[in-house]
Amino acid sequence: MIAFHLRGRPVYRYGLFYGVTFLFGYQFLAWIGSQSFLHNYPQLQKLLRDDVDNLVLLVIGAIMVGGRLGHVFLYDRAYYAAHITDIPKVREWGMSFIGGVMGVILVLIGIKNRYKLSWREFLLLGDLILCIVPVGILLWRIGNMLNRELYGKIVERGSERYRILKTWWLLYDYKVDATPTRRINTNIIQSIGEWWLTLLIGNLLLLQQRIKKMIRPWLISGCFFIVYASVRFGAEYLKDLPVS
Repeated sequence: MIAFHLRGRPVYRYGLFYGVTFLFGYQFLAWIGSQSFLHNYPQLQKLLRDDVDNLVLLVIGAIMVGGRLGHVFLYDRAYYAAHITDIPKVREWGMSFIGGVMGVILVLIGIKNRYKLSWREFLLLGDLILCIVPVGILLWRIGNMLNRELYGKIVERGSERYRILKTWWLLYDYKVDATPTRRINTNIIQSIGEWWLTLLIGNLLLLQQRIKKMIRPWLISGCFFIVYASVRFGAEYLKDLPVS
């Protein structure tokens, strides 16, 4: 999980990936805040133009806390009940996408009340954030692959499935229980579906709404969750372990 050392201190891959995603998100939201198509959403535009720093910091906190607590309560309750002091040790293992989403929703509700956003502005803000999320998903799945995590089922060498998957670069060597095995690269499959499809659909919908100057809040979010859930559901049947 360590990418490199800087002045003797380890720099972790996931830390870099989170940092890149948050930086990209900050730049994207700051740019969106200056666009004319938001003129009909004055409170939202004011938030993105004047307080995007606070918004991004709150979202970062929601992702980190929500993602961690989601993993603790949804996937490893028994372990953390016996090892409470391990809950803050995010470097070791365990961030949940579902928990992160729940954390962000709660924070956005607080932001809605704090900045007096209308419900349409609240839903549109969620859409804009979900235009960025696919970048993070891609990097996290790459991290899963590099760390040999969330691996797929074993594929027997010489089989027809092996030949087809090898042709499409969908096999990867995972070392499980000290034994290297050739497995389905579910991380690549998920990164293609969860990243490319959601990024393409979300940003095409945003572009269409900007061109037509007809905003439809929640459209991007609805499409995102349908695509993400479909890809995630299908990929679970290819995996060898429960995932977070």
